[in-house]
Amino acid sequence: MPGKRPTVYDVADRAGVSIATVSHSFRRPDRIRPETRESVLRAARELGYVPSGSARSLAGGSTGALGLHLFHLLLPTLDGVGKTSDAAFLQSIVDDADAPPQWFPEANLADHDPQVYPLYVDEIQRGFVIECRDRDRPVVLSHSSTDQSEVASTAGRVDGLAVFPGRASTDDILQSMGGRPVVLFSSAPDPRCAQVNSDNRGGMRALVEHLVTIHGARSLGWAGETGGQHDFAERFASFSEAVASLPDVDMRVLDDHSLDVDATLPGVREAVQAGTVPDAIVCGSDQTALVVIRILQSQGLRVPEDVRVTGFDDVLAAQLSSPPLTTVRQQFELMGRVAAHLLTMDEPASLTVTLGVSLVTRASCGC
Repeated sequence: MPGKRPTVYDVADRAGVSIATVSHSFRRPDRIRPETRESVLRAARELGYVPSGSARSLAGGSTGALGLHLFHLLLPTLDGVGKTSDAAFLQSIVDDADAPPQWFPEANLADHDPQVYPLYVDEIQRGFVIECRDRDRPVVLSHSSTDQSEVASTAGRVDGLAVFPGRASTDDILQSMGGRPVVLFSSAPDPRCAQVNSDNRGGMRALVEHLVTIHGARSLGWAGETGGQHDFAERFASFSEAVASLPDVDMRVLDDHSLDVDATLPGVREAVQAGTVPDAIVCGSDQTALVVIRILQSQGLRVPEDVRVTGFDDVLAAQLSSPPLTTVRQQFELMGRVAAHLLTMDEPASLTVTLGVSLVTRASCGC
C-alpha cells in the first residue's frame, strides 16, 4: 500500500535474517555479528525503517515527547567509591524490604561529590526539562556508551531528539530518527540538523590573553583532548592561535588524554617529575583542571604560586575547589532550553545557535 511504514518484517526479508536479529541489531548489537548487523542497518536505511516504540502506535504517529540522549558523558564514581558496595547495598534492600533503613556513608559521599555531580550535562538537562515543562511536553531521557542502538530505541518514542556528543555518527542518528528533528550539542555545523554550541574560541582566547597580559605567563602548557569532540578541538585550536599571536610566548601539549581514557594524565606527571612545568597549564575542561590541580598538589607544587591552572565550563566543582578555579563559564541551562525550543519549532530547524561565554577569574590563576 502506498505510504505504508516499513516494518521489522520488511527489513528482515530484505536482509535475509529473522525479526529477532533485526531487533537485536538495533537494541542489543553485542549479540550480533558485525557483518550481520551492517547488513540489517543497510536494509533499514534503504527501506527508511525506524524502530518503533510503544508510543508510536498513537494516532498520527506523534508522541508529544521530546528526547534527550547522553553517550559517555556520565563519569563513573571517582576512585571507585561505592562501585561494588552500591550493588550489594541495593540488593540487601530488595532482599529485606521490611528491615529498618540502613546508613550507607560511602554512597552518600559519592552522591554529593561535586566532581561527580552535577556536571555540565546535568545542568543542560535541567534547562531542557524546564523548557519542556513550560511547553507541556513530556521528556524521554536515554543514554549509552557505544553506538546508535539506544538512539534507535529512543527514536520511536519521541517527536524530536537532542543529543550530546558521542561515538554514533550524525548519519546514524538522523537515520534512526527517520526525518524527525534532531539537535546536537557541541557539534560542527550540519545543514541536516540543528546545533547548540558555545563560543569556545572567544572564551579560550580571553583566557590566554588574561594569563599573558595580567599574570605575565610566558610558557603555557595544554592538558586535555586536542581533537575528536568538537568542543575540545575548537578550544585547542583557539589556544594555539592565541599563543601564536602573542610575542615571546611558548606553548606545548603536556597531555592530550581524555579523562575516560586515562584519568591519571601521565604527561602532566612527567612534566612535574622532570621539573619542566610551564608557568600556566590551560585545560580543555574543568574536570581536567581539577585532576591537574590534584596531581600538582600531590607532588608538592602550589597553585597558583608555582604554576597557574585554568579550566573551561564553570561546573559547580570549579567554584568549590581549593583553590577556586579560573575558568570560562558556559550558559548550560540556556543551552538546554534552546535545544528544546528548536525541537518544538513548526518546521525542522537546521540552525546553529552559538551562545556567549564569560571569563571567570578566581584564585587558581593568581587573581
